[in-house]
Amino acid sequence: SGDTRFDRVLQTIANPNEYPEIATFKGGSTLCIIGSAWPSDMQVLRSFINDSPKDTKFLIAPHVIENSQLERISQGIIGTTHRYSDNRDIPQDTKVLLLDTMGMLSSIYQYGDFAYIGGAFSDGLHNILEAVAFGLPVAYGNKGLEKFPESIALAHLKGGFIVQNAQEASSVLHQLLDVDFRLAASKVCRTYVLENAGATQHIMNYLKQGF
Repeated sequence: SGDTRFDRVLQTIANPNEYPEIATFKGGSTLCIIGSAWPSDMQVLRSFINDSPKDTKFLIAPHVIENSQLERISQGIIGTTHRYSDNRDIPQDTKVLLLDTMGMLSSIYQYGDFAYIGGAFSDGLHNILEAVAFGLPVAYGNKGLEKFPESIALAHLKGGFIVQNAQEASSVLHQLLDVDFRLAASKVCRTYVLENAGATQHIMNYLKQGF
C-alpha cells in the first residue's frame, strides 16, 4: 500500500505554522537548516559553517535541547549565534540561530533552501521527509541507512546526499549553494514525495471493502 509518512508530510506543507521572525532572520540570505543535530553531526559541519559565504545563514535544531548539549552544538562556531528562546527579536547580525524549542521544526523547513539532517552519526538518521516535502535537498551521514530506504532512494535520484566526513559534507553543501544545482535537486525531492503519496487512501479503500 505504500508508506503513510508521505501523506503526513504533505499535510504539513499544505498548512504549515507561520513564524515571521524566522522569515525576518533569513531575509535575503541562503538558509541552511540543520535538523535534529547531534554533536557528532557538528563535527562534520563546523568547517562548512565557518567557511560559508557571508550571505549564508544557519538554523540549527538540536535533537537534545539541554543547555550542555546546546553548548556542545555551538562550540567552535565562528560568527554570532543566538538562541531562539532567549529573544524572538533575533539580532540582524545573527549567523547561526539555535532553535532550542520543541515542535517547530517540521514547519520551519518552509524557510530553508537546503538541509542537513542529523542522527546518522549517532543513534540513527532522523526524519528527512519533512524537509524533502518542502523541496529542500538534504545531506546526511552514512551510518545505518539501510533502515531508512528513502535516504538511499533519494541519494540515487540526486535529491539526497550521503556524506562520510567533514570534507565530503563541506563539498556537498558548497555545491548546494549553487542555485542551479540546488533547484535541480529540489525538483527531485518534490517529485519523489508526490510519487510516493497515497498510501493512506489505499489503506482506507481496502478497509472499506471489508464492510
